[in-house]
Amino acid sequence: MKKAKTERAILLGSLRKSPENSETSLDVAADSHRGLFRPRNEDSFLYSLDSTGRYLLAAVADGIGGNHNGDIAGHLSLKMLLQGWRFFQIPKNNPSKATETFLKETILRINAEIFMINSMYEGKSPMGTTIAVIVFLDDSVVTAHAGDSRIYRLRDETLSRMTCDHNILNDLVRNGEPVPKNVGDSSYGRMLTQSIGPNMEV
Repeated sequence: MKKAKTERAILLGSLRKSPENSETSLDVAADSHRGLFRPRNEDSFLYSLDSTGRYLLAAVADGIGGNHNGDIAGHLSLKMLLQGWRFFQIPKNNPSKATETFLKETILRINAEIFMINSMYEGKSPMGTTIAVIVFLDDSVVTAHAGDSRIYRLRDETLSRMTCDHNILNDLVRNGEPVPKNVGDSSYGRMLTQSIGPNMEV
């Protein structure tokens, strides 16, 4: 069996100051490879402090396999996310709700922009990408995702998934519908029902 080679590994560090002016260190690491079948790497990732240097956003995007230009869709998605984040001001009152609204509205806007680009070219395989975003606030985190890029939490040596893949199998389970035989083990069951770019709505 072939092993996928790591193409790049980046370790990034940042400092976030708490209200008491003490420093909390947040290490951000990114590692990516193109896998065994794709001709190029379609992964993108970013991290950025907000304008106050207090809150941290981190995100990953993975181009959809089988569609053209997934790497471009991922890169554009994170570029637009970063642009919005730089201008977003997190309020003191109910910061979690404000951040949740920001992520939702930004992801909808990103999807609309990439969908419009796809519409201009009318390709049979419109470019698309998954996305997963997390924002670290003072005493909580806010997450958002579309597709099957995941966010996990490691606590007390236990790894817990914080997101649920948007695919046919999970949609059936969430809606309480019967799951056809062998769907869970098939590529059909893993087909994405949410992603950035190919469809008008996300």
